Amino acid sequence: MASAKLDLPKIFGNNMVIQRDKPIHVWGNAIPEKNVRVILGKRDLTTKANKKGKWLLELDPLQGSVQAKSLTVRSENETIEFDNILIGDVWVLGGQSNMEDALESIYHGDTEVLSANFPTIRLMTIPQKATNDPQDDIERINEFNAWENRYEMKGQWQVCTPKSVARFSAIGYIFGRRLHMVSGMPVGLIDASVGGTTAEAWTSRKDLNSINDAKPLIEEWDSKIEQYDAVASLAARIKRWEKDTENRKKRGEKPNQKPTQPEQDPANDRNNPGASFNAMIAPISGLNVSGAVFNQGYNNALGNARPKLYQKTFKAMIEGWRSAFRNESMPFCVIGLTPGGKPQ
Repeated sequence: MASAKLDLPKIFGNNMVIQRDKPIHVWGNAIPEKNVRVILGKRDLTTKANKKGKWLLELDPLQGSVQAKSLTVRSENETIEFDNILIGDVWVLGGQSNMEDALESIYHGDTEVLSANFPTIRLMTIPQKATNDPQDDIERINEFNAWENRYEMKGQWQVCTPKSVARFSAIGYIFGRRLHMVSGMPVGLIDASVGGTTAEAWTSRKDLNSINDAKPLIEEWDSKIEQYDAVASLAARIKRWEKDTENRKKRGEKPNQKPTQPEQDPANDRNNPGASFNAMIAPISGLNVSGAVFNQGYNNALGNARPKLYQKTFKAMIEGWRSAFRNESMPFCVIGLTPGGKPQ
């Protein structure tokens, strides 16, 4: 059912950076067939929501500027306004834990954190999620990190400060800071990385289906998804727990907590082919961006590595991201794996 409420995807918000020198896409939901007006600086356009309440406007490009602007969207008696918006360069950060690792965790990261007062660098961390179907929006959560004993805001733009950058992607921040120092332009960094993911997870099913060598992998995952039974999964977990508890009692050990949830649905597994792309890249692909920086590879170098498939998948992934962001020549920066172990 179409939403009767004026709404924009959560990639829009206070403190965001909009890509300079490219058409500006603004989209969302409203009451079906009602007018929607979008105002950004001197740009002022109106469109009409379709029968499902969907709408999209393309505003003329703006030059890069450190002068803050407001984005106002109106429809019927509803108004949404976002403030402190800058026009600059937007980069998407992708990959696995190599990209995800926090700035405060790297060598001399504490020094980097303390000096990270950059009002015109803006940070966005996409909440980690995987879905079998492409999504229209991301989540916005204040997530509790049990390891660090603190809450972390995700799905919301933040101004770069020592507090906001500490848990942000280290590679992403260093890249963005250096870019900002050279260009003098505002920089928006969108971290869409997930530890332990494969290249296939970040490649759309449409692109994977065009690769014959990927069919066995897709069939394997589709079989897992089809056979998944939440009730049976929980029952199996409880049965294993009961056996483990019995053995622990014999050893005089305290039993673990009884399971209350089934194993994860394979459809929402981070490595279900295309699932991470569906939940974390597809929802933001309406934006125009400068490019992407991608650091991944370890999970395709372990176990069933499929090196020949990786060569084809990685190429398809890059082309797929460029297609999603409507830019066939979009810069896609690849960070290679660092060497380790004995020289070969």
